[in-house]
Amino acid sequence: MRADLALAATLIANLLIPVFLAVWVAVSRAHTRLEAALVALVAGTCILYLSRAGTVWSWVGNEWPYVFAALYVAALVVLILRVRQAPWWPSGRPGAWTQIAVLAFVVLIFGIQNVAVARARSVSGPGVELTFPLRGGRFEIVQGGNSRLLNHHYGEPGQRFALDIVALGPRGFRAHGLRPAALDQYQVFDMPVFAPCAGQVIDLHDGIPDSLQPEDNPERLAGNYVTLFCDGHTILLAHLKEGTVAVTRGAHVADGQIVGHAGSSGNASEPHLHIQADEGLVTDHQTLITTAVGVPMRFHHRFLVRNEIVRN
Repeated sequence: MRADLALAATLIANLLIPVFLAVWVAVSRAHTRLEAALVALVAGTCILYLSRAGTVWSWVGNEWPYVFAALYVAALVVLILRVRQAPWWPSGRPGAWTQIAVLAFVVLIFGIQNVAVARARSVSGPGVELTFPLRGGRFEIVQGGNSRLLNHHYGEPGQRFALDIVALGPRGFRAHGLRPAALDQYQVFDMPVFAPCAGQVIDLHDGIPDSLQPEDNPERLAGNYVTLFCDGHTILLAHLKEGTVAVTRGAHVADGQIVGHAGSSGNASEPHLHIQADEGLVTDHQTLITTAVGVPMRFHHRFLVRNEIVRN
């Protein structure tokens, strides 16, 4: 219930705020071109931030950020036509400079946020090149990036560059309906998960039921999982479907070999695949998800972040 309410609130914010801002730009009573420019910048930087950092687009359709961009451009044209003859600077109107200062401050705040999002979309330094672990469709990264702004895993060193991945249906939605109660209504549920590299199975767990209620047991946060040791890195594939782990401890696996199926076990509020890479050989599972040293993953030389689409 808490997850449903949070999603509903996030949906309302992400869908209504851009519309409100576009309308605000169109009907703004800006008295000067400077004020009009700041109104446009406030709306533009906020809409840009929501479009890039929002977490709801695969629930309602990934075309919405483009719709908001079109609405914003239309509103901007209306604003420009209205103020094209207005002076640039206020001339003694009470409170004018205070209003301009407030608008400039808001532009600065959202500007900083957008710069931070841009920086979170790239990473430097060593990492590991992997094969994408899901196939046969379109997939979206719902958590991923080099910052908390795009990746809620970032605070845990072992999960710093982890990805959460869902599948998209023909219409671009990750599920049939909004937060459906049936696991098989989620596109990714029961899809085969492929080894992203050739290596050895160093740990695994199966037998945890799939659920839409996150597991409170801190020792079972990853649910059913497989960990591989590949080329000096430990790779975790987590939240697998109960009863589908298809490898054995100590076995050698080939790149692209099926290791299980995507599920919703452990600390998962919906079916998805969690993947992370950590430095060295990490045999203790609790260390792996907490204090290990997470490293960036690249797929076909791409560092993937939230809202990116992968066709594979």
